[in-house]
Amino acid sequence: MWNRANKSRTNQKREAIIQVALWIFQNKGYRDTTFSDIAEQLGITNKAIYYYFKSKEELFAHAVMASQAAIRDIMEQVQGFELTRLDRIRLHLRRVMEQIRLGGPLVTEIPDELAGSDAAKEIVAEEIRQQACLIDWVHEGHEDGSIRRGDASAQWNIVLGSMLYLPRWMRTESGYDWESAKQVVDDLIVHYLAADVSTVNPLETEGRTS
Repeated sequence: MWNRANKSRTNQKREAIIQVALWIFQNKGYRDTTFSDIAEQLGITNKAIYYYFKSKEELFAHAVMASQAAIRDIMEQVQGFELTRLDRIRLHLRRVMEQIRLGGPLVTEIPDELAGSDAAKEIVAEEIRQQACLIDWVHEGHEDGSIRRGDASAQWNIVLGSMLYLPRWMRTESGYDWESAKQVVDDLIVHYLAADVSTVNPLETEGRTS
């Protein structure tokens, strides 16, 4: 019983470090983030972080993989709703934006220190899997009539491009807040993808489960 409780506390501390690291990596970038930044935010010592992670590269890899897992969970959740593929993409991106707001990185740039490592390969492979799934949704949107026909990869890249600067928007004096940014992205998705903009309804927070 004691061992199980101790292991649970260890996992909680480890997860807390990962979550704070995600937020700081998102806001300061990999290069400018230090263990001292993370330790200060958590009220612990650098040594306490080294107990769980040997290096900043290792912590970064675990943080990105945790974020990817959260985004994968979002994809699985929205697949359970009865929605056109256009609305599935809209709902998925709205939830991903909430993940970004909480600190999850949107675009993964592998630092030189991690290049070629097993962790880097795993991160890239998961990114490719998720992108392939989203492009499949665009193809399916062509078939259900909600998305205008075109090059599905190019269409998805346009949508992705509309989100690349979200963290930067939030770090500047642009006047955007997250609710405004979510609406901007949703408007862009509808403008670039919708087969008939006049038939698109406001996005509900939840859809009906299938």
